[in-house]
This record gives sequence, structure tokens and C-alpha cells, in this order.
Amino acid sequence: PQCSNLPGPPSPRRFSGRARVRARGGRTMPVPGSTSHSDVEAASAPASQPTSPTESTPLVSKGVKPSFQRQATESAKELALKFKRVLSNPGAAAKNASSLIFQRARNARFAEHAELAIRAGLYTSLLMVPGNFHIGESMHLPRIIEDSRILTAEAMIQFFLTMYRTVGETLYFCWCGMFGNVLGSLLPYLLFAMYPKGVVGDYYTSAAFVAGGCVGSIMVVVVLWLNLDILTKIFGLSTFVWHWMGFMHPGVHGTHTDGFSVTWDGPIVKMILPAFSGSMLAVVCTSFPYPILATDKACLSARKIVSMAGQTWVTAAHFFCAPIAQPFDLAKVEHTVEKMNSEMSRLHGLIDDSWWEAFGIPRAKRRQTMLTQLNSVSYESCERLTSIVTACTIEDFGPLHQQVMNRVKGKLMDLLEHSSSLLAKCTEMACEGEFFADEAKNECFEEISDLRNMLYALAKEFKVVKVDVGLPNMSVELMSEHAFLFAASNYAHIAIHFAEFMCDPSPGMDTRGPFQSLIDSIKEIFDTDEMFSRQHLNWTIKNSAAVLVCFWIGLFGYQNLIREHEAGIACTAAILLSRFSGSAMKKNLTRLQGVVIGLVAGQLGIAMFGGCQLWAQVCLLVLMCGYITGSWFFYLDSPSYGGITLLMAVFGVPAFIRRCGEKVSDPTTGFYEVIDCVICILVMTIVDMIFSVGRPSVMAHAAMVGVWDRILLSVNSVMDPLHEELLSHGFHIKHHINEAEHLGVEAQDEPRYWRTPWKANTFTAGIACARCVRVNLSNLDFSISCRRRGADHKEVHAAGRDPLFQMVMMMPGFLELRRRNLRALKRMQQLVHIFVHEVETDFPYLESAEGQEDMYGTIEDAVQQIVTKLNAEFDWETERTGDLTKDPASRISMVFMAIMGMNFGMRSFVQATLRGG
Repeated sequence: PQCSNLPGPPSPRRFSGRARVRARGGRTMPVPGSTSHSDVEAASAPASQPTSPTESTPLVSKGVKPSFQRQATESAKELALKFKRVLSNPGAAAKNASSLIFQRARNARFAEHAELAIRAGLYTSLLMVPGNFHIGESMHLPRIIEDSRILTAEAMIQFFLTMYRTVGETLYFCWCGMFGNVLGSLLPYLLFAMYPKGVVGDYYTSAAFVAGGCVGSIMVVVVLWLNLDILTKIFGLSTFVWHWMGFMHPGVHGTHTDGFSVTWDGPIVKMILPAFSGSMLAVVCTSFPYPILATDKACLSARKIVSMAGQTWVTAAHFFCAPIAQPFDLAKVEHTVEKMNSEMSRLHGLIDDSWWEAFGIPRAKRRQTMLTQLNSVSYESCERLTSIVTACTIEDFGPLHQQVMNRVKGKLMDLLEHSSSLLAKCTEMACEGEFFADEAKNECFEEISDLRNMLYALAKEFKVVKVDVGLPNMSVELMSEHAFLFAASNYAHIAIHFAEFMCDPSPGMDTRGPFQSLIDSIKEIFDTDEMFSRQHLNWTIKNSAAVLVCFWIGLFGYQNLIREHEAGIACTAAILLSRFSGSAMKKNLTRLQGVVIGLVAGQLGIAMFGGCQLWAQVCLLVLMCGYITGSWFFYLDSPSYGGITLLMAVFGVPAFIRRCGEKVSDPTTGFYEVIDCVICILVMTIVDMIFSVGRPSVMAHAAMVGVWDRILLSVNSVMDPLHEELLSHGFHIKHHINEAEHLGVEAQDEPRYWRTPWKANTFTAGIACARCVRVNLSNLDFSISCRRRGADHKEVHAAGRDPLFQMVMMMPGFLELRRRNLRALKRMQQLVHIFVHEVETDFPYLESAEGQEDMYGTIEDAVQQIVTKLNAEFDWETERTGDLTKDPASRISMVFMAIMGMNFGMRSFVQATLRGG
């Protein structure tokens, strides 16, 4: 459902007095206990009975019952009402029709991609009709379009590289593309202003040749070096090398500019106009018949995350309170947590894309801010939810566990259900982009108060149960129970904090205007940290060399094989720019497939159906529509072949864009185009190999080593009592884990030659282990730090730890626990070297005593010793305040559970290396 079409609370007037209720189907029904207006009229009418058959109604005389007449009338009213609704909201009607046609309920992903592909195919094909065929020739329409250069091959390339899944993403790509086109046209404008005729005469004696060669080469390097979006670089360089070749060509005279004035019929203007038309066509495709908004998708994703979180908490509570462990329920919890993590990554991207849809619209801006806060809340909720998996895994479900959980189960379930309900209600308001009104705000505060009372009641009941079973405040037997109830109480606090934000969101609102945000984005272009990073400098040098070599090859040509002054080679190199860091062989072979298939398909299509006969025009139109639709669908839907099909569209569709009756097929032109593309890809392959930073497997190993180095540094900081500042760096560790995972996937496709096959399963286990350790590190940091909510409702870490944990960490037992935990992490640093052990012999470290030691058991022993020591030395009575999130025993249990969770994940990775080593 659309966020703007959510049903509101019914108005009291609708159900008052003798009013009639109009249901959704359009039928009218009297309210029970009341008399309708038509009933009053019927009762007040004089009674009359027909004396003969002729005095009866025509329907009765024909044998038709009056009820059929009423049904027909009601059906007509229903149709009229539905038609009125369609006219009042055609976008919603179009969306409903689209959902029905593409069976969105069965597979939303397929329906979304199929609809976008059909939009692209239909819109581009229909808009190409006037330019390709003799339609409206009496109005000179084709010549107008051809002369204006609005719908051209360049416009189609702009369209294919700009259109994407939502309006927000498309607008962003439009901005990048147009900025790149203007940037690529600016320097040629200055060159032609200084040298109106460009290079004249002999190359080596022309000052214009030296100036153009030096300035152009510097321009290529600078554009690639700046921290611009990759699409801006693609359009900027593909436009620039075209004009640059025109400047360096002695046979081209001054048609670009006349001094510093603009020549409106020159090549520079004629390149910008198609870029603009292609961008606008992309926006139209994603906006009509109804807009595919990133904001709406973000709302759907947010609802799904909140719903999954609530259901998962309830499922986990049922599992934890059950008489025996149900492995299916635990697997369901783990699977749902993985889905939530994936959905949150998607939500984060959709919220970023929605910025372009909210540009200058206050209500949309509010909704974006609220969804941003909800994304932060959902992330924290998922982190806490992941922490209970360890508690569920190590629980033995003994009699003591059943006795305790049976006592608190009712209050626990009430707490979770009310928390989920409050979060869902606030999520709906966030998707509406509206604040709570005064009356609704009071109701929200009442629910918050009830939820706080439930938190106190759960904490009180749990403490009473511990006394009744005769256990101390802190015990190994109830450690998992402490951790589970602590996480559940924190989930309630998350709901409370988000509800408070929705009641008063003004401190957390982004007060920057849209233009200030754009200025901040432009400042990021000159981010020196990115520009001087080793990886970015390598990428800049590699692609600069490829583009420049392709340009100079095209400038001078080679006999009859490569034409002189051919900008297509360098232009193709610019279009094929990518951030791909894997196998150069696979990348460039994929490029070659897409480019060559696209060129040949376009030439074949225009050769078969390029005539002016009616049947040929219709066939060409159908072929072009089908080609674009199929290419675009696989680009969106297929991770493996999407890049190939995109190149097929980019290089194949321009061949269709010509007027019928023109030279239908020119094999010579097709031959030169294929040769240019093959030479370009050959140059890029050689450059990639020369400037390669290493094989993907080596890069994946280095990335994994970096992940564990950061984890070790963060755990040491969190568990060291002498460190005043906590350095968990949870978000940065997550980013590096994702980067390592990406490189591991690319390592599967590299040529191994004499090396052993890539250990893909072991690497996947290492990634899962790193994620498990990172989440438990986040929970460890959360439990021991001083935390407070600021005026902007965001979580703030104090400079130091909670005094309670400062004291606990100084205990000799905890120092020993810290030493053992760091020792287990250092073992991970040694184990990851198995990924560069590329011979058939066994990995030596696995044969050592340290590699086979069960460190998980030593961690458990250390935890039991600390718990015994705490019960003997710690005064728990003075620390009993508030709910379980402030209970020292629960927080300490959460710390120990996080440490045990880390080692549980590391033990799984050790077992995976033993199987794969």
C-alpha cells in the first residue's frame, strides 16, 4: 500500500444518527438499530396494490424479480464509483493494474524489473518512430527531429546509462551525467576559443597541436583523479575525447565556437542537447504512468524490517521459554536476522536515493529524516537481536531454566508485543511524513508510560524468581536468561526512544537546505583522503594510461586497419570505465562479448528491416522494442549477465537510429567499429595487467588480514581498563568485511594456473565468523559503555566506561579472560594465512598445538571463575535500580555472553579451516 493511502481512523459522524454507511464496494447498508432515509420514505408512502397485471411494474410483468433490478443498479453504481476513483487518482490505478499484470504478489522483484524493462522498450521505440520512419513527413517532423539532434545515438547512450530502478536514483544519475557532459565540453570550448580552427597543417610544427596534446592529457588525468562519481567520469571523458579529437584533426575547421561566443549549431551544443533529452527520457520512464519512488520503496522496506523484528522477537521468546529446544525455531530466527541485515542495507540505499526526490519539498524531507532515524533504530534492534542467538544456542533447557522462564514468560511476551506495536505505529507515521498530533501524542505518551511500567514489572518479577529458586544475583546457571531478558528490555527501550523522537522530532531534523547539501557534495569532489589513497591513485594511473593510449592510436591510425582521427576507440575506453578490481581477464572478456554482440546485432537488425516498406518499419519497431526490453530486463535482473546486456544495449541500439531509406547496411563501417572496440579492450587488458595491484585472491587475503587486525585492535581497546576511550569502530569493520567478501567472490574467477583451487567455502566461513565477532563486539561495547540520549535522540558514547565495569575489568580474573580472548583472536590472524597457502601440502599452523587448542573451553572456565568471584566480593544490593538494562547482573551477563559468542564464532571458523585446509 502507498504511504499516502493508509486508511485513517473512522470519523464519528460517519456512524452517527440515521446516517447510511457506504462500504468500499459502493453498496449502502443501514446501521443496525436505526432507520434509513429510504425506509422512512417507504413507510410514509400511501399503500397501493395493483388491481391487474397491467398495473404492475414492467419488470414484474416480464417475470424479472425487483431484486435483480436493485442488483443491476448497485453494480452500475459500483462501476461508476470505481471509474471515479480511477479518474481521481490515475497513478494509484496504474500501479494496481501493473501489480495485477506482472503478478507482483508472486514475485515482486521480477515484477519490478519486467515493468521497468517494458517501459524502457516502449518509450524509446515510440519516440524513435518519427526519426526513423516517414511519419508526418507533410509536417516535416522527421527533419525537425534530425536537425535538432534531440533523439540521437548519443541520447540513447545517455538514457541507458542514466535510467535505473527509482526516480531518485535516475535523478542522481541525470545530475552526474549532465555534470559530466558540461565538464567534458568546457575545456574544448576554451581550446577552440583560443584556436578557432584547431590544429592546422603539420602536426609537429603546430602550436595548437602541442597545446591541445598537453592540455588534453592533463584533463584526462585530472578528471580521473578527482573524487567524482564514476558516471560523471564516464560522460565527461567520452564527451571530451570526442571534441578533443575534433580539435586535433587538421581537416576540421572552426565549427565549435566563434571566439568566446557559443556556436549554437556547433558540435558542443549538439552534444549537450542529446544528453539532456536522454536524461529527461530516463526520468519520464521512471515517472509515468506512475512514479517509482525510492521513498515509497523505503517505506515498504521499513515496514518489513519492523514487522520482521517484532515477529522474530516473539519467535525467539517462544523458543527460549519452550520446555525443550526447537532447532527449527532457532534456525528461523537466524534466517530472519540475515534477511533483516540484507533489508537494512537496501533501506539505507533507498533513503540516500530519496534525497533527490525530497529536493526542496518540506514534507518529503521530513519523511526522509524520520526514515533515517528509523534505519538507525532498526540497525540497533538487529544488533541486539543477534546477541540472543548465542544465549539460545548455549542454553541447556534444564529444570531451573523452565522454572524461571515460566514465571516471567507472560510479562516478557506482553513487553515484546507492546514494543512491536508501538514501533509499528511510529513507523506508519514516519512513512506518512507527519508528526503525532496533540491527541495522538498524548496516546503515544500513555503507551510509553505503560511500556516503562512493563519493563519495571519484568525486572521485579525476574529478581523475585531468582530469590525463590535460591540462586545468587549473578550465576552461570542463569547467565543466558540474564542476557536474553536484557536484550528484550533494550528492544523496548528502542521502541520508546523512537516514539519520543516521533513526538518531538525537531531536534533531530536536518536543517540544511537543499543547496547547502549540494555544496557539501561538491566539496567532497576534492576529498584528499580519497584522492591520495593508494588504491585510487593506482586506478587513476591505470585508466588514464588506457584512455590516452587509445586516443593517440585513434589519432594516428594504422594503415587501412585503423582509421586516422578516430575518436571511437578512446570514447569506448571511457564508457567501459569501472571500479571492478577482480580478474582483468574476466572483466575484459565480458566487455568484449557485450560490445561485439551489440554491434553485430544492431547491424543485422538494420540490414534485415531497414527499408521503408510498411512491414519493414513495423518489424524494425518490434525488434527494437524487444531488443531493448530483453537487454534491460537482464541488466536489472541478472547479476552474472547484467553487464553484458547493458553493453549490448549501449552499442547495439544506436544502429537502429536512422531514417528508413538511408544506406541500410555497410559492412565496412561495422568492421571498423568492431576493430576499434577490440583494440580498445586489448589496450585496457594490457594496462590492467601492467598496473594491477595484485591477484584478487591476494587482495582478498590482505582484506581479511585487515579485518582481523581492526577487530583485534577494537577488542583490545574495549576490554583494556587502562584505555580511556572506546575504539570499537563497528561501522568501519562492517565496511571492510563487505569489501573482503566482494574480493573473495572475485577470487573464484581468477586463473589459478599451478596454484591449488581457491578455498571459497573456507573464505565464506571466515566472513561469517568476522561478522559474528563484530556483532558481539558491538554488544560488548554497548553493555560496558556509558550511554545517554542527547537532544537529537541519537546515541552518544561517553569518553569512559561505566564505573561498574571499570571496577570489574580491574579484577585479576577478568584480566585473565581478556588475555585468553585476545589469544583466540590472534589465532584468527594466523589462520587467515591459509588463503595464500596454495600448494597441496597441509597448512602447518593447523598441525600445531595452538591451532588445535579448544580455546572456547578455556573461555568458559574463566567466566565461571569471575562469576564466583563477583558473588563473593560485589555488593549487589546497592546496585538494584530501574529495569534490566540498568541491572548490573544482566549487563555483566551480556558482556560474558558477547565474549562467549565471539569465541563460539571463532571455533566454527577453526573447524571450517580443518575441513578445507
